[in-house]
Amino acid sequence: MAYYEFNLSSSLYHYTSIEALKIIVTSGNMRLSRSDQTNDPFEVVFVRDRILESLRTLHGNATKRFESIFWKRCLDTYETVSDPRRFFLSCFSIRKDSLPMWRLYSQEGNGIVFGLRPRAFEGFDCRLTPVKYLPNVGSVTEHVQETVARSVGETLPPELNFSHVPFVLRLIEATVSTKQSYWDYEQEYRLSFSMDDEQYASIEDIVDPETYRRMSAYHPTNPGLSDDKQFLFQRYGFIKSNEIDRSRAISELVLGPSCEWSEEDARVFLSEQGFVDFNVSRSNVTWR
Repeated sequence: MAYYEFNLSSSLYHYTSIEALKIIVTSGNMRLSRSDQTNDPFEVVFVRDRILESLRTLHGNATKRFESIFWKRCLDTYETVSDPRRFFLSCFSIRKDSLPMWRLYSQEGNGIVFGLRPRAFEGFDCRLTPVKYLPNVGSVTEHVQETVARSVGETLPPELNFSHVPFVLRLIEATVSTKQSYWDYEQEYRLSFSMDDEQYASIEDIVDPETYRRMSAYHPTNPGLSDDKQFLFQRYGFIKSNEIDRSRAISELVLGPSCEWSEEDARVFLSEQGFVDFNVSRSNVTWR
């Protein structure tokens, strides 16, 4: 189940292509991409590096043995779970009809955006976090330092009874949720997932090979990556009696300004795949 510390009261939206929608709907999976493949060099990996610097400083400056042990645990755990090779993301927005996002994420307006109801996130074994937007690179660094300092005050434990887990979770949230303010028009939420060693070793087996091939192809692969562990796939839908029901997961489908589908095409496609209780409309933005 997706974990989040806020009340998700309305649908979240994902921009993509028609081909990607077909794969998402027929496979029952969403694709999460490696965290070092974001579109801004000053977000996830940049924030991770600043947090690692802070943790190494805290560990190096520790004067008591229990503090040194605590910071070493924090450093080792955070470095592992935030490793881009194991840390995967998928992006959503509360905005369902944004001209810049049509251009960036939906094939220049030829694609679609679909909304997932709050309960549809029950199927994800992920953390869902709203993005915090900051003015510039300097303020991102300051935010990281403040997050670490604030968390130190709130979580540094008594000598004989301590856990580093709550502290690391806060740092993971900061890693995922910090971006510069020129992206604030996206009003983004992020799903994040960190694989353990067993999942990392068997990622190719999470879905069948054909689904892996098709879902990996719904955006171009970055040829600079050294291995094929570029994507992770997670099921979405309502949890009912230990099963996942997708029939009411999608609340809405908005066709892009240049989308070749008609509204009837979209309704027929979703209905044939067993989806019910959804709305279909066309974008209201002026394409330019």
